[in-house]
Amino acid sequence: MSTIVLVDEEPALVEILGMVLEGDGHEVRRATTRASALRLIAHARPQVIVCSDVALISLVRARVELADVMIVLLVDDLGISSIAPAVHVIAKPVILSELLGLVRQG
Repeated sequence: MSTIVLVDEEPALVEILGMVLEGDGHEVRRATTRASALRLIAHARPQVIVCSDVALISLVRARVELADVMIVLLVDDLGISSIAPAVHVIAKPVILSELLGLVRQG
């Protein structure tokens, strides 16, 4: 399965989603800040990044070696999807089957 970097400012959400993704067979690295996420991304070389940070997406997309990484953006407002092109957008509260379906594609 995939290596996933999971990033959100809500530690409880990171923990719950991490457990679900691990239960689906993925290796999950967790972060609650942009700085820690960038360190994990540099070391883990994930196939998928699940995050709620649009600025992090911009930083990832600026790195050529990460061009093929699937990004799933978790949002409170689906209107934000126009800010972050070329990512998959899921509204909070997260529907687990929707997240798992996207990650399995990646």
